[in-house]
Amino acid sequence: MSKKKYYDEWEEPIPLESIEYTKFPIDSFPLAIKNYALAVAEDTQTPVDMAGVAALAVMATCVQGKYKVEGKSGWNEPLNLYNIIVASPGERKSAVLRLLTQPLYDYEDEWNKKNQLEIERSKFERKNLENEVDLLECEVKKADGIKKLDELLHKKEKLENFEKLKPLRLLADDITPEALVPLMAENKGRIAMISSEGGIFETLQGRYSNTVNIDVFLKAHSGDPIRTDRLSREYEKIDSPVLTVLLMVQPQVIDGLKSNNIFTGRGFFARFLCSYPKSKIGTRKYETIPVPERHTKAYKRLCYDLLERQGNGVKLLRLSQEAFLISAKFHKKLESQLSAEPENIKSFASKLHGAILRIAGIFHLFSGKTEKNQISGETLSNAIDVGIYFLKHTKIIYHLMGADKQLNDAKHIIQKLKDNTCLKITKYKIFRLCRPRFKNSKDEALSSAIETLLEHEYIREVKRETEQARNGRRASQEYEVNPYLYGLNG
Repeated sequence: MSKKKYYDEWEEPIPLESIEYTKFPIDSFPLAIKNYALAVAEDTQTPVDMAGVAALAVMATCVQGKYKVEGKSGWNEPLNLYNIIVASPGERKSAVLRLLTQPLYDYEDEWNKKNQLEIERSKFERKNLENEVDLLECEVKKADGIKKLDELLHKKEKLENFEKLKPLRLLADDITPEALVPLMAENKGRIAMISSEGGIFETLQGRYSNTVNIDVFLKAHSGDPIRTDRLSREYEKIDSPVLTVLLMVQPQVIDGLKSNNIFTGRGFFARFLCSYPKSKIGTRKYETIPVPERHTKAYKRLCYDLLERQGNGVKLLRLSQEAFLISAKFHKKLESQLSAEPENIKSFASKLHGAILRIAGIFHLFSGKTEKNQISGETLSNAIDVGIYFLKHTKIIYHLMGADKQLNDAKHIIQKLKDNTCLKITKYKIFRLCRPRFKNSKDEALSSAIETLLEHEYIREVKRETEQARNGRRASQEYEVNPYLYGLNG
């Protein structure tokens, strides 16, 4: 075969990193949230995914610690969420985040101004109690001070039970896990970490210390009690911590996580609902429609309404009979698919049903149905649509992280082929080029990687006209290599 004919028979291979974007299910959102997210996407010329996922985090911040969803007897889910949006520089992440989180900042400022006098009074009363305790301790130490012991114990008990009114904090940004715990303790165990950067990953990897500490993030996702008793600070106790996280990060931040076993091995990253929106760069309009005031007001009003709800204890939301049947059906379908998924996806998918229940609870509350404690079948179905979106995008993110071994093995073979520039190669020679990555030429991982290369048209099998044998063995399968791999196209 002539070289020209050989080249003409090939087309460019299908990129291994080709991404099949899933449309964001914005129609599944409560109407006021949907309208605002669409308006923000139009104003900023960004994918609606960004505004939608950010809205989820804001909604979770408004209701976390106040409600739980009962999936079935003995299974309750809090309403906090961990979200990640992956987007390259120039995607206007900060602009979207600013518009979506503005009600949280406004409410925080207004509450603190309104309660400033009470905050100062509480501060003075606590300081006065501390001074009284100090004076009594000095008197008790004197020879005849034993008479003051009962009074001292009474004052100490009063000081210990004194609930100091502190400024409200709804949001934290660049913060260490050690600083996060007391901040949560001061705010009824609730806080949200929302950032347009991924600096928290650097922090967790030891930017401010030599050890990795992700315990607070693991416990605060599920609401497990947090106890700290260290010499450097006071004893802290949070019985039901709830933390919402929203990070907007660049792809290289995600890529940097693949080598960190702490994040992947302890299920930390599996708690995150991931979104990788399709970029609009190159198609963005210059003149856009500003967010209509009516949508801004409706969005802010909903956030304020749910932020102001306190009540006694955590209220329980239950599934209606229809929603329960839908939930059971979804569980069966998801469970049947898990065995075919890689381990990393299994870890995420095993938490997906719980995340969907959380989203359903949030949708229920933001749909203005708080007079009822039953989540409808329609609301749960909408939450499932959002959950499936996250499942598909999480698979994309895990590919970016290099967590898919088959994909990584295929990339490794491609690099070895590029280094050796050959238009024909056998399976055995591929094995030799890639040692010690594969055990032998019959390694199942090698066969899987080659199958990936065949599917993406990097190589193709050479048809054998006759059965060849060498020393009684069947000859190794031979492949032709796509010349585009070497920049050769005739």
